Amino acid sequence: MQTGLQIAFAIQFVIFGIAHLLRPEPLMQFFAVLRAKGDAGVVFIALMSVIMGSLVVGLHNVWSGIPVLLTIVGWAQLLKGTIYLLFPSVGLRQFERVTPERTTQFRLPGIVLLVMAALLAWHLVTTHQA
Repeated sequence: MQTGLQIAFAIQFVIFGIAHLLRPEPLMQFFAVLRAKGDAGVVFIALMSVIMGSLVVGLHNVWSGIPVLLTIVGWAQLLKGTIYLLFPSVGLRQFERVTPERTTQFRLPGIVLLVMAALLAWHLVTTHQA
């Protein structure tokens, strides 16, 4: 199960990372739509974060080696989702930071995601060689 989650999240990190780097504008437009929805937009992100985070926390609570990166991401997503559900104004403030003037800053998470994907992939390849 842990290997499956590592593969799934490595794939997600690659796709999300490339999207952040090469196509940040549609992602920024998406956050503008969510911001316009107010608390309901925050709840959408909160639900997605809680679902993703709880899957990782429940199925991949690994605290050693490179896989700890995924565990930390899972706990961070769970915390973020909880905070957004209980305090939607926090999420709205984060949405307000996503503006066309900050396109370059929006690309930085893409680099982080690609590095995490590479580390997870490297771990999977080196520990599961036949």
